[in-house]
Amino acid sequence: IGINEALGKLPAEYLKTVQVTSLSTTLATNAIVEGRGSKVGTILYSPFERFAEDAGLSPCLQVKGALDISGAVLEDIDPDEVLAAAEMLVQKEKCMALCVGGYASLRNPELSMKIKALIRDKYPDLCVICSHDISQKLNAVNSLKTAAANARLIPVIGSLIHSVRKALESYGVGGRLMIVKGDGTCVNTDAALERPIETVLSGPASSVSGARLLTGIKDAIVADVGGTTTDIAVLKDGLVDISLNGALVGGSVMQINAVSINTSGLGGDSRISFSRDRHITVGPVRNVPVCVVAAEYPSVADKLKDMSGRSFQTAQDTSLLDVLLYSPFCERLSLSVDESRLCRVLKEKGAMFASDAREELGLASNELLHLPALEAAGAIRRCHLTPTDIFHIQGKMNRWDTGSAVNALSVFAMLLGTDTEDLTERIWRQIRYMLLSQLLQRELTDETGRECSLSGEAEYMLRGITDERKGGVAFSLSLPHPLIAIGAPVKDMFDGFGKYVNTEVVIPEHADVANAVGAVSGEIIARETVYIRPGNETGYVVYSSQKRIEENTLSGATATGLELCKELARAKSLAAGALDPLVRVTVKDRISHTADGGLLFVERLLTGQGAGASIEAKQ
Repeated sequence: IGINEALGKLPAEYLKTVQVTSLSTTLATNAIVEGRGSKVGTILYSPFERFAEDAGLSPCLQVKGALDISGAVLEDIDPDEVLAAAEMLVQKEKCMALCVGGYASLRNPELSMKIKALIRDKYPDLCVICSHDISQKLNAVNSLKTAAANARLIPVIGSLIHSVRKALESYGVGGRLMIVKGDGTCVNTDAALERPIETVLSGPASSVSGARLLTGIKDAIVADVGGTTTDIAVLKDGLVDISLNGALVGGSVMQINAVSINTSGLGGDSRISFSRDRHITVGPVRNVPVCVVAAEYPSVADKLKDMSGRSFQTAQDTSLLDVLLYSPFCERLSLSVDESRLCRVLKEKGAMFASDAREELGLASNELLHLPALEAAGAIRRCHLTPTDIFHIQGKMNRWDTGSAVNALSVFAMLLGTDTEDLTERIWRQIRYMLLSQLLQRELTDETGRECSLSGEAEYMLRGITDERKGGVAFSLSLPHPLIAIGAPVKDMFDGFGKYVNTEVVIPEHADVANAVGAVSGEIIARETVYIRPGNETGYVVYSSQKRIEENTLSGATATGLELCKELARAKSLAAGALDPLVRVTVKDRISHTADGGLLFVERLLTGQGAGASIEAKQ
């Protein structure tokens, strides 16, 4: 159900009284997992020549400029070189945004801010993001990757906010629109547009809070299943567990404060296919279910019925079942001649099989349609067999066109070289394996304090459990806490799952709206971190996200740091939408030991937190 449809089902007299609308979204997470977003270029600086290569970003250019580990300037930037690099990325590479950063930029943002100012002066409408503004965690490479992801997400989140505002206005809903962040707190739309990366995992953060409120369970593992992803998180003593190392999404570490979570590309709308070695795959790409598209487009249903009555040879993939759907987003993209022709055809017909589109364009192969790239850019959508179709086929759902889902499964089975009964069981075994392996990795990560991956032996053991293998060594798995399953598909996906994990599986009565319950319970909290460290030779240095200040004494540095931390935390919370925020600063020292047993001051960490309600909620 979409936002418009949901609003249409609510009493109009209630909508007029709304003061705050809180939106929790998985859009940013999904975009990173699926590789969607605008093209972003990176300009970086470092005393090390291979830094650009190590960063692994493309397109990426390294310019003059360098800091030492303490943030002292070793080499200034060359303005002409910076502008030439920006021109190369914008004009030749067609980048829609740029991110800027470098080695030790968190210790001193001076060079990054100079580069940003130069670029903005030449390209005033270009989005330019500095890594130190996005991440306050050490690790320059991950900070740059986080900043690049942030820039890539800006048009994605901007489009969402525009659509939601339009829907709210059409139903007369006033008040402020707030967005939930990945740590479960809220910000206004201006802050979300500036730092959309912070909305990564906002959906799971809200869902975990909602799971606690709906069940009353304080210690549990929470599985949140959506259309694109499954997110596994932990409740500890009633609180959402926050990651100290950033958020792991789609294999990359995003250096933000977010719920400690494991995300995989398994959801109700995940594409079901098979690999060249004939193993079933589910996800990570999201496709529109066959049953949904066939219900809207009779031509698709008719062709699937015809195909199911024919005989097909086994194939290397399931592209024969691909149906292409028009996406209005294609109008904003710079496309090739053939890509533009495809979008025009889809706009006219709404939906058509990829093979028919290929013939319409006079192309020799489906590969020439460049479907993965177009799909990643948001120019088209694809329809394919998904778990939602399997739910319909097995009678667990009856909302859309079940007959077309059955026909698609029949064609899929022929392409794989098996029957529909065996295919269905193999799909379920793969879904169970993906859930079980994700739960095990999350639990092991929580127990060991480090990211854990599964060895080949562990995978074999899990396959033995999910396949219910008979004979040989028997394996079992027991989770230490109840498993709370939330999200629309969980009643179907977790049916009978408890026997595989030997724990209680709790599906609350309102599992499908746990996310909304959690979203409205969030408050506005902004955090700022200031570090105080000994200088290279004498004195102390105060490091913040905005400036680097040298002081002669620790007491002087502390006084400066406290004032700066309060100021920045208050400014951030006000910018996020808080009214008269309460600001608190905690102080923590890190002390080490010398070889002779003495004490050595390493650093003083000042953590400021500004908290308050949104303006409308306060009124």
